[in-house]
Amino acid sequence: MENQQQEAGRPEPQTLPAKDTPDTLSAPQQPEKPPRQGSSWALRLAVLLSLGMGAAALAGGYYLYQQLVEQFHHTKSLEESTAQALKAPMERLGQLEQRQRQVVALEQELGRLTADQIALEKRLANLSQKTPDDWLIAEADYLVRMAGRKLWLELDPGTALSLLKAADERIAAMQDPALFKLRKALAADMDQVASVRSTDVAGNVYALDEVMKRLEQLTPGQNKHEYTPEDIDTLSESIDDWQTNLAKSWQALIRDFVTVRHRSKDITPLLAPEQEWYLKQNIRSKLLQAQLALYRHDERSFREAVVTAEGWVKLYFSQEQGSGAQVVESLDKLANLRIDTIPISKFQSSDMLRSLVQDGVKPAAQTQESAPQDMPLTAPDSEPDSEPDANPEALPPSAEGINL
Repeated sequence: MENQQQEAGRPEPQTLPAKDTPDTLSAPQQPEKPPRQGSSWALRLAVLLSLGMGAAALAGGYYLYQQLVEQFHHTKSLEESTAQALKAPMERLGQLEQRQRQVVALEQELGRLTADQIALEKRLANLSQKTPDDWLIAEADYLVRMAGRKLWLELDPGTALSLLKAADERIAAMQDPALFKLRKALAADMDQVASVRSTDVAGNVYALDEVMKRLEQLTPGQNKHEYTPEDIDTLSESIDDWQTNLAKSWQALIRDFVTVRHRSKDITPLLAPEQEWYLKQNIRSKLLQAQLALYRHDERSFREAVVTAEGWVKLYFSQEQGSGAQVVESLDKLANLRIDTIPISKFQSSDMLRSLVQDGVKPAAQTQESAPQDMPLTAPDSEPDSEPDANPEALPPSAEGINL
């Protein structure tokens, strides 16, 4: 720009008119270009102003960017410091919540222990007030529970009935009219147990053991069967019986082609010694299954096992030799054995005895305490009781100072 100003300040050199020469005269004259003028001061000032404003904008943007970066770092540091400051209170709050839960658990445990303590104190008070009748009730309850065990676990209704009778004797020895319902429930229980048919489980098990011992004495062979030939009816002379006569003629024709041989001796059994041993073991296994079904009171399984064993003995072993006839007779008796299930599911007297054991037997004197305490008025001419009152506090106030 300074060069331009200097060039503008210099005086322009004056051009002298050229002389007319033959070249100039012959060439056409060209128009002269206008002289170049310099830029104005206003334009220069506008350019300078725009450059300054651009520089100022760049500086302002850079300053704002720096401020934003500083503000971001400051905010981030504040967040970190806030999180660090909140860490300890949050941990403290977590500890307080955990302690609160522990306090609630301890309160619940304390409540449970308090309830247990109250129950123990109540039981101790009941034990301290026990009477001989209470001990008889406890003994009767024990006998009834033992009867239930004998009936349902050991399947022994006879012993269960004896235990129920012993419990009824304990209740009867108390001679308390308030226990009439209990004795009635015991009588109903004894009647139900007496109606159950008692099966001699042990005796039948021993009978099966004896049968298993006799298996070694069985002899293989087939049993003799008597053969009785069928009566051959003669043909009738009636025309109406033509179908019957035709059937008889056909049977007679078949019999002519079929020969039946009769043997008086047993056929040699086609049973090897090893097969005989396996067969006896299978029979023994069936008898063991029958014993197990007998212990379980499963009549169906018991009868199936016994009938199967009896069929094998009849089919493969002789009844004329050895112990075949005795084994078949014993199994036949056992197959007709009846095993009744126990229809009783609970004793009627169990709940009543349990409540009496927990609450105790109330003596008859306690029932009289609820009676009105006002004494009835006696007639004027009635004689007073000759017996003095055993309780001095029962005397009227006017008589307390009188010395007899």
